[in-house]
Amino acid sequence: MTTELREELMEIYRENLQPPYFGGMKNWVEENIELPSAYAIPGKLDLSISPYLHRPMQDIDNPHIMQINLACATQIGKSLTAELAIPYLIINAPGPIFRIFHNKEVSDVFMETRLIPLLKNCKSVKNLLNYDRFSTKKSGVTLPHMSITCGGSGTALQHGMSVKYLFCDEVHQFEVGQFNKFLARTTAFAGRRKIICSSQPNRAGSEWDHICQK
Repeated sequence: MTTELREELMEIYRENLQPPYFGGMKNWVEENIELPSAYAIPGKLDLSISPYLHRPMQDIDNPHIMQINLACATQIGKSLTAELAIPYLIINAPGPIFRIFHNKEVSDVFMETRLIPLLKNCKSVKNLLNYDRFSTKKSGVTLPHMSITCGGSGTALQHGMSVKYLFCDEVHQFEVGQFNKFLARTTAFAGRRKIICSSQPNRAGSEWDHICQK
């Protein structure tokens, strides 16, 4: 390596080196996220209108909390919490992610209309996507340092892979036993994993009820 090339590489390294972010998820997403048109309120993220989402974001930052259960009504942001966590974790605490829906059709729509546009709207994540123009697919996103896998709850994703983060949506529509199979995919990351389950409430005694009560 020539002296000139070494100096050029060191200059690029110095310009792009960033200190760790200690402001927490809420502040980071408000600073870095612009919601695409598929969201109810597109544009610069403003969490002041959804103060009930502040606590789940604090729990995502809390290393002592493994699982967050959001049993909420429709259209109030319960799924949004997990969606915002994805770009935040990509930059600040990377690790393999599962984003699981109750069927593949819903997963495909989510990828095309929400997650991929959301990531491309985030400057720091978009820079990572630019390394490979084939990095985004309906089945997930492949980044230089981690991957995001999306799919339905009835797929073969229940077996084989290990993930640090498990985000499940509308768990009340999962077949009995499916959630525990996905939960087992996080075992290798015990002590560091984070699970977010979001869903409309279900009947007392249902599996989703047991998940929340447990």
